[in-house]
Amino acid sequence: MAVLKEPTFWVAIVTSLFTQFCTALLPVITQQILDAAVAKDLHRIFWLAGGYLLGFLVIIVSEFFDQSVSSIFAAKQELRLKNDLAEQTLAKGEDSFRLDPVSRYQNAYTNEAARISDDLFYPILMFVAGIFGLVFNVLALQFLDPVLMVIVIVSSIIPIVFPFTFSRAIDTAKQHFLNA
Repeated sequence: MAVLKEPTFWVAIVTSLFTQFCTALLPVITQQILDAAVAKDLHRIFWLAGGYLLGFLVIIVSEFFDQSVSSIFAAKQELRLKNDLAEQTLAKGEDSFRLDPVSRYQNAYTNEAARISDDLFYPILMFVAGIFGLVFNVLALQFLDPVLMVIVIVSSIIPIVFPFTFSRAIDTAKQHFLNA
């Protein structure tokens, strides 16, 4: 698969992994701040609060970088699909253009490549980010509270599974609506 050979894909994955790790770390830092507050250790509270703010800033910057890299990745994949389509179109004989209208090829080039890029590659990145988020949150919550861990597992799996479960039904309904 050509996507796995793309460095931008792996940068997007690593950035997503880092973002999810930092996001899962914030509740652990919060728990440590509460423990320090109970112990009335102001020095530790100060350093942990600084770590919390730094973690929050890192998440914001990392999320921005993740969105940028994901957009670059999607644009590269769309360009690759358009190049492949152009090569295949140029390789066709003249008889192919007599059988199929030219508008079909134009539509594939202008609309379908972008749709494939948006509907296929971006959800892959979001799925991987969801898995990383689930793993890191489970690890953080195992440290904090096992009962809360089960609740978060269930609530985290739903947004990951929902789009893949109902995507075919949504696409069918959308096509039916557009054809009507």
